[in-house]
Amino acid sequence: MPRSASTGVYTAPSNSFNPALTNTIISATAWNATQADTVTALAHAASTTRALYPTTAQVQDGGLIYGGTAGGTANALTLTLSPAITVYSTGIMIQFITGASPNTGAATMNVNGVGVQNLRHRNGLTELAAHNIAAGASYTIIYDGTLFRLLNPDLIVGAGAQIYTALNFGGF
Repeated sequence: MPRSASTGVYTAPSNSFNPALTNTIISATAWNATQADTVTALAHAASTTRALYPTTAQVQDGGLIYGGTAGGTANALTLTLSPAITVYSTGIMIQFITGASPNTGAATMNVNGVGVQNLRHRNGLTELAAHNIAAGASYTIIYDGTLFRLLNPDLIVGAGAQIYTALNFGGF
């Protein structure tokens, strides 16, 4: 198929009528092959690079912004998006699940090895404190151009084993 899986560029096949010439008889075999090729190109597989358009399933399933379960350590989180990003774009939102341990203090995030960035509360100013990122919890972060902001409500750890959630609608 003349559609590149890595760039998404389609190049029409060369056959008895491509390029078109006046008074050229088109063979049924060449025409059918071109039609089949076009259908295949239009019904492409899921996007594997940023150059390709995503499929409806990728968009609906959140596959382009879901980083899976974070790797690294509790304070130095890593994520892998597929297709991979190569730069942090302002406004990119990423969803992920944390690993088995809560953070113990200030935390960082590194997505696809692009680079380590601070991970702070939603206001972008406050460093994370111990247990602000719970073990095995689901989180959404946004990159503001300089760091990642945790969009989830802040967790307040109270006495005993109780964990309270404080909704903070100020800030970002």
